[in-house]
Amino acid sequence: MCWRRRGKTASGWARAHDAHRAAREAKYNNIVDRLNSEGIARDQLKLVLRDRGVVEKHRRLDRCLLCCSPNVNEAALCHVCWSLLDDEEFVLAQRWLIGVGP
Repeated sequence: MCWRRRGKTASGWARAHDAHRAAREAKYNNIVDRLNSEGIARDQLKLVLRDRGVVEKHRRLDRCLLCCSPNVNEAALCHVCWSLLDDEEFVLAQRWLIGVGP
């Protein structure tokens, strides 16, 4: 159905279209906060990598800290989440791999 038949003006349609497009772009431009609802939030990863108890628990359960998938390394991260680490997170996770821990 044409927007004119629905009683909307061109400017009203344009505003609605712009609002919809902005909402859609905001949804896809945001950084993923959680990869899995059971995993930890991405912004808390640095804190969790400093907590020996949480990392050892996830290693014992064989579940990734972020996405909860199996087959984790010594830092309790799967190979996919390991590849997504930023520089500061990588340094903290690397300490687990060399055996130093937090």
